Amino acid sequence: MEIPPNLNGVIVLSIDDDSAFVGFGIRPGDVIQSVNQRPMNSPAEAIATIRQALASEHKNVLILINRRGTNHYLATSLEQKRNGHDDG
Repeated sequence: MEIPPNLNGVIVLSIDDDSAFVGFGIRPGDVIQSVNQRPMNSPAEAIATIRQALASEHKNVLILINRRGTNHYLATSLEQKRNGHDDG
């Protein structure tokens, strides 16, 4: 994996086919640096932060990832179904 040595965050090793992360555009090898502008230090912390967003009124999440040395923001609503369609 092409991960800069001074990068902080959670390395994505794999993603289950039925994971909500598939719809986010996250790939193995990405480093999740922050979720909703909160730095991530462990997989458990990332999951807990996303669960908090799911329990919130707006259910939106902003994820900062680093992919091969380049930062990317991924923004999505957690109200969308995994097949990409809105609940409504």
